Amino acid sequence: MVGKLESRLEQEPDNVEGWMMLARSYLVLEDYPKAAATYEKLSKIAPEEPDVYADWADVVAAIKGTVVGEAEELLQKALAIAPEHPKALALAGTAAYQREDYAAAAAHWEKILARIPPGEDVARGIRASINDARAKAGMAPLDEAVATPAATATLKLSGRLEVDPALAERLSPDDAVFVFARSEAGGPPLAALRFKGSELPRDFSFDGASLMMGDALMPERVIVGARVSKGGDATARSGDLEGLSGPVATDASGVSLRIDRVRE
Repeated sequence: MVGKLESRLEQEPDNVEGWMMLARSYLVLEDYPKAAATYEKLSKIAPEEPDVYADWADVVAAIKGTVVGEAEELLQKALAIAPEHPKALALAGTAAYQREDYAAAAAHWEKILARIPPGEDVARGIRASINDARAKAGMAPLDEAVATPAATATLKLSGRLEVDPALAERLSPDDAVFVFARSEAGGPPLAALRFKGSELPRDFSFDGASLMMGDALMPERVIVGARVSKGGDATARSGDLEGLSGPVATDASGVSLRIDRVRE
């Protein structure tokens, strides 16, 4: 499978999702040098994707045996793009702990805890780590009421999807058009809508759409994207038409989304 993916990506050098899949495949195979090299390539073709830097930092930490140093620098890049990125916060907290900056470690981990329901097993584990760090920093244990989860939100945002006139001739009536919402911190889509090219321009709404996030909490802000898929499915390919909004609230209305670029 990895060999086929490598061959495919030779023909699709700018396929971000494909390179992410390849990097994670190397990680599963524990081929850390190839994984690191792949994430370095991804940082050039997707420089604003926080997952790239967080995952790259994880690989570097596995190679070097510490999060301090090069891995921590990558984490700072991820957090500069997405300050609430869970994996980046978790690893940044580990780096601070390894540097014996226990107060900073606790602060990073408390941001994660604030988004998890208190009764969850993972919340208890994170709380234990926080209180260990706070004790070593000479701080009082975290009170049960201090870190409360973010309020569960629903995805009700709506808006209008249009195609830039300069790309109108590239849109075919039967093209599959996907509109998706994802956390501003990155990661997989929270929900997606599907239309046909002949329906554009049109209004869209995620109210009532099926969510792909299971029992996870809805983030406070999301980014809305649109893709005209020339392949007919949700996989991004060279030649697809794309557009993204800026971060918006999950109940925002009147969101303007324009398909205005061609995927290289």
